[in-house]
Amino acid sequence: MKDRNSLIGWELLLLFASVLVFRSASLLLDEMIWARETTGLLALLLPGVVLCIFAQRAPLRQIRADAAINQKTRR
Repeated sequence: MKDRNSLIGWELLLLFASVLVFRSASLLLDEMIWARETTGLLALLLPGVVLCIFAQRAPLRQIRADAAINQKTRR
């Protein structure tokens, strides 16, 4: 249970940090002319989506591993 609470804490910290990074990046990109164009937005969106998927897989793997351990201990 302690590990799960720790994981939730780290996820909340990640969420808060993401808001700060997004806000800063948004203001910074507003200053760049190439980022205002469609191709610039797509060039930023695609790697962002890939990184989000990659970042979300780590907590999911941990949850699945915990579930597998719990199933083994119940038997």
